[in-house]
Amino acid sequence: MENNKNAIIEKEYHIPLEIFSKAFTCFQKKFIYPKTYLMILCYFLIIVWQVILIIKDKANNISAFIIMTAFLAIFISWYNPKKVKRNLLESIKEIETDLYKFKLFDDYISLLALSKEEIISFEETDENNIEKSENEGNYDIFEGESRDNSDRDATILKFNNAYFSIIEYDEFYILYQAKIIFYVVPKKDFSDEELLIMNENFKNKLGKRFS
Repeated sequence: MENNKNAIIEKEYHIPLEIFSKAFTCFQKKFIYPKTYLMILCYFLIIVWQVILIIKDKANNISAFIIMTAFLAIFISWYNPKKVKRNLLESIKEIETDLYKFKLFDDYISLLALSKEEIISFEETDENNIEKSENEGNYDIFEGESRDNSDRDATILKFNNAYFSIIEYDEFYILYQAKIIFYVVPKKDFSDEELLIMNENFKNKLGKRFS
């Protein structure tokens, strides 16, 4: 798809662990914690209900068990999001230095993640191609496997997808689909002019789905 169009903005960047941590916390606050707080409220009301029955001497034999179970459920509801975040950050420490490619087109965004191994492979390929170019004269260094050809593995986020939205924060953008899959794009590698162009494009293409 991308080979037929010129990108409006194209950038390569890394995502520091601190930025990803902040972004994931923002994502949890928006989509995870509201449900968590609602469940905690329900469990708390169950506890209050059982305590009232005990005070009125109307409780049955399992009231104590219900109260203990509700307290356990409250703890699990509170602890699980924190555990998920800790485990996720622990698992992505090794990929903190991976290279990401962002491309903004008129009707979609392309995102591509390259591991260290892939980056090394591409660099070696480029060096080999340059050597062949010097030795053979007419050899095109962009033939064969290159960074550009890796774009076929990119994730495409189309603006006309009703489930695709973008949230802007001071240090990064969160791009998400269906509230379950999200991507982090740090602002640190973009110029002020590029950020203005991106925001204008997001507003025009996404409307209320950009905030």
